[in-house]
Amino acid sequence: MFDSLTYDKVTEQEMNNIIKERCSVMEEYEIHVGTDSQSYSGTNVVVVVLILEMGDISNKARFFFSKTTRVKRFENLRVKIESEVNESIMLGLRLKEFCRQNDIPEERVEIDLDVGRNGPTKDLIQAMVGWVVGSGFKCNIKPDSPAASSIADKKSKKGSGRAPVPHIRPPRKHKSKLAIN
Repeated sequence: MFDSLTYDKVTEQEMNNIIKERCSVMEEYEIHVGTDSQSYSGTNVVVVVLILEMGDISNKARFFFSKTTRVKRFENLRVKIESEVNESIMLGLRLKEFCRQNDIPEERVEIDLDVGRNGPTKDLIQAMVGWVVGSGFKCNIKPDSPAASSIADKKSKKGSGRAPVPHIRPPRKHKSKLAIN
């Protein structure tokens, strides 16, 4: 089940139908899928589907869905990030299939990664972005990955006593997202 502030608890099929209905009245929008996890006495893995309405309204979030799963602790950072990327790609592929079947432009589905050019994940960027792009998605990394680095990050920390103040930073469209040097 996915949680939503707007729609309460919904199945994946119900979420897809809501996305279809809501996006049908939006001119420009993006569907971002991202995952983050936090470890403490176990690991919370949170996958998020965020719908951003684009255009003259300054890239504002319209609504999102999240699903939290409890798993055992990851053995290291690479395994953690690979698990997050895999979770996002698998949900993204199911969303793309739903889009194809319902005349929704599938290129609107993007994957947001919780990796960035600073910090311990910087050495994983090229491999993870390559995996996402090779799976057929546009890829966003920190700080331009709102589903992973804003919403999933906050929700994965819920209950840990470490939850940050919520903030959604829409992606900056003027920068190249796939230029990895």
